[in-house]
Amino acid sequence: MHIILTVDYSPWSAYSGGAQRVTHNLGVAMSKRGHKVTVIYSKPPWETISVPDDVPYQIHWAHLIAAKSKRAVFLRPLTALSVNRILKKIINPNEDTVVHGNGEETGLVHKIRDHHSFAFICTPHHPHYPEVFFKHKKLPFTTKVFTALKNGKYLMQASAAFHADFCTPPSQWAAEMIGKAFNIPRERLQPVHNGVPDEFLNYHRKPEAQQGPIVFFGRLTKTKGVDTLIEALSLLDPQEIPETWIIGRGEMKQELQEEVEKLKLSKKVIFKSWMDHHELGQVLSKSKLCVLPSREENFSLAVLSSMCVGTPTVSTKVGGTPEIIQNQKNGCLVEADNPTALADSIQYLLEHPDQRQAMGRAGATHIRQNFTWDHACAHFEELYALALENERVKNDK
Repeated sequence: MHIILTVDYSPWSAYSGGAQRVTHNLGVAMSKRGHKVTVIYSKPPWETISVPDDVPYQIHWAHLIAAKSKRAVFLRPLTALSVNRILKKIINPNEDTVVHGNGEETGLVHKIRDHHSFAFICTPHHPHYPEVFFKHKKLPFTTKVFTALKNGKYLMQASAAFHADFCTPPSQWAAEMIGKAFNIPRERLQPVHNGVPDEFLNYHRKPEAQQGPIVFFGRLTKTKGVDTLIEALSLLDPQEIPETWIIGRGEMKQELQEEVEKLKLSKKVIFKSWMDHHELGQVLSKSKLCVLPSREENFSLAVLSSMCVGTPTVSTKVGGTPEIIQNQKNGCLVEADNPTALADSIQYLLEHPDQRQAMGRAGATHIRQNFTWDHACAHFEELYALALENERVKNDK
């Protein structure tokens, strides 16, 4: 089987997030399982990206029409044209082929299926969609034009999800949202949970973690809720606040640093640069708590990673996170954007070290038994086989 994965940008681009890391992890895992794997990433033609030597799959680069790889690229939906050109070249009619896209970069893939036989899977990772997509009644022409200009990437993602043989978002929560947004039949919605990045399987909680710091890691943006964590810390007894590490980079860093100064937390809260997975694994293994108070998520790799190591984890009741954390059993869940509730949860865990330790152990067991890439690959392989069989039946008619 030839598996062709696609995603905008790459794990090594200046702009990169969960979708790029998931695509890479899936490519590595499928390669280990004996499949031929190709991944189509995207970048501006003039941009140089350093790819590690040990990547086990073949890479093609689609054209991203932009000066550099960054989040806001107006012409980003046009990458779909370049992806189609590459697919036409690399699809072999004598191979069972699966094209597995993430979203807008495969928004035009259905256009080449008349002349190329392959199964098509789409795994959207966005945690939300504009309200206009939930209105299935006919929209005025002017609204359609405005929507196309403002939300081009979402329109292309809608096209990919709607035309795919199976739409496989990483959470049941996302499947329900996408079904409503894009009017996709329930039988074609097959959620497949992300796996924890393999690197974190090598790390385990150490005894010194009981005296370690509280840790947050991720993008320093509004959606990740770091400001909620800082405000929650300010509500605790100043003498009882453990050292807290904020690991990451992002547009809010200066604003967050100023807030820490304003709340007189600068002796407790330390900002650290982004770390790779091995460095994060080492930090998590020595951390008292991990707090990830996101305002929105689809299916959080950070939550999976923290719990896998055995770090007691506090997160929020958003997106697919309640599909990972069983509140008060293998982690703690609070309402998003609620500093008081977050402070109460942190305080409780600080005051109950035995329960904190048990929660961390339960979290590690839960992730390692249920959320690995082997689990995800096995599920995808079943869907690939079914989609390929349906494609053969269609071609035989």
